[in-house]
Amino acid sequence: MILQTADTRWPEWADFFKVLGWCGLRLGEACGLQWGDLGAVGGFLTITRTVQYRKVQGQAQVLVGAPKSGRDAR
Repeated sequence: MILQTADTRWPEWADFFKVLGWCGLRLGEACGLQWGDLGAVGGFLTITRTVQYRKVQGQAQVLVGAPKSGRDAR
C-alpha cells in the first residue's frame, strides 16, 4: 500500500521508498548510499555508511559514520 501510494502521489520518491522496503535499509543508510555501493553485476548493495542530520547549538550538522552493524564507514 505504501509503495503504491508513493508511485501515484510522489513518483520522484517512489524508487527511494522501494529500496528502503525491499532491502530493509534504515533511512540514514539509504541516504548514505553512493554509486560505488551498487554492485550491478551481482545485483547487491554494500552498506558502508549512515548519514544523520543533527542540530547542535543552533548549527545544522550532517554526520557520516558507520552503520549500526559497525562495519566500515568509508
